[in-house]
Amino acid sequence: MNNGQSLELHNYDGYYVRDVKVTIEGEPVPDGELQFESLKYQIQNSRISKLFQLIKYDTNRGEIFIEEDMYNNPVKGNLVFQNNKPAPDGKYKLHILSTLTVKDGRVLKTSIWG
Repeated sequence: MNNGQSLELHNYDGYYVRDVKVTIEGEPVPDGELQFESLKYQIQNSRISKLFQLIKYDTNRGEIFIEEDMYNNPVKGNLVFQNNKPAPDGKYKLHILSTLTVKDGRVLKTSIWG
């Protein structure tokens, strides 16, 4: 973690971390979010309820980063950053066939075929 402590994963299968029990130095982890480099763990009842990662996209409007659930593509509500700030409102072309609409620094909708 960014504070030098270790997040301990119990009964982790090496792949899927959702609902894995966690401790810090053998103690239960309070509910909330923990940041480790580009990963953010959402903790409830000393278990990982969600895992987010920052994914970089080169778009028609420049480079953006989307905080995505580790096991999903961008979805409504994900945070979107550009230049370390919430991304400006508008439509961003992610790939040849997909676009993303941003409002107030969050994904408003995703579309295939523009």
